[in-house]
Amino acid sequence: MSLLDRIAECNRHDPARYVPLRIGGVAVGHVRRDRLEALAAVSDFAVVPDVEVCLAPHLANVASRTAALNRAVRAMAARGACEAWRGEPYAVGARFAHAVCEVDRAGAELLGITAYGVHLNGYVEGEAGLSLWVPRRAAGVLVCPGRFDNTVAGGLPAGMSVAENLAKECAEEAGLPAELAARAVPAGTVAYTLDGRFGLKRGVLFVFDLAIPDGIVPVNRDGEVERFALWPAGKVLDRLAETRDFKFDSALVAIDFFIRRGLIRPDQPDYVAMCAGLRN
Repeated sequence: MSLLDRIAECNRHDPARYVPLRIGGVAVGHVRRDRLEALAAVSDFAVVPDVEVCLAPHLANVASRTAALNRAVRAMAARGACEAWRGEPYAVGARFAHAVCEVDRAGAELLGITAYGVHLNGYVEGEAGLSLWVPRRAAGVLVCPGRFDNTVAGGLPAGMSVAENLAKECAEEAGLPAELAARAVPAGTVAYTLDGRFGLKRGVLFVFDLAIPDGIVPVNRDGEVERFALWPAGKVLDRLAETRDFKFDSALVAIDFFIRRGLIRPDQPDYVAMCAGLRN
């Protein structure tokens, strides 16, 4: 195992398994070929075999398109063909901030849309060197229960700004006050594309770094985290390289942090491949 293995695992997918999903003539996602017939049967989709699947053109506004997509997600979820309904809307569009409609989070993988999120590296620098606050995800969460995570991480709901979402997630997941969360430094994005259980899992994560002062211990408020621990940077790097103990996308964010902080150096053999793979 290696750090490059963690990155490669988040970029394994077979494009031949999918056709584009178009809404209003715009490609907004990718649907697995074995889902096309079922989608056409439960909502307003037209399938051009081996070419594309389109939402019906008479659905010309956000409300009607959103309703049609959510009908499909509810029906597919009832069949076990996608995640269970989450009650959280995600934006659907070809680019960030250019949404043509919304869909429940449960449909993101089914439809192969890009799901956005915010992830924060909460770190401490002291006489002992660099450390990170590492949470263990609760056993009851839907995705990657029991795995380690970034200090704060969450999906970006439709209609919420990145800054608003970061403040919300900092409060809910780590109990960090708004004035501290506002000091988080934007550090770019990390992206991935992989074959998921129900379809194509595509993510773009807005990354932030936050120096957490001595005396402040993160405390989870929403039940998604079992506990926090302050780990030396070397321990985090070892677990990333030698195990799959970290949530798949959170591993990418942590690796990116160590590259930017110089703990993963340019003379390492996989350096260029790692940098490229983090922004697939």
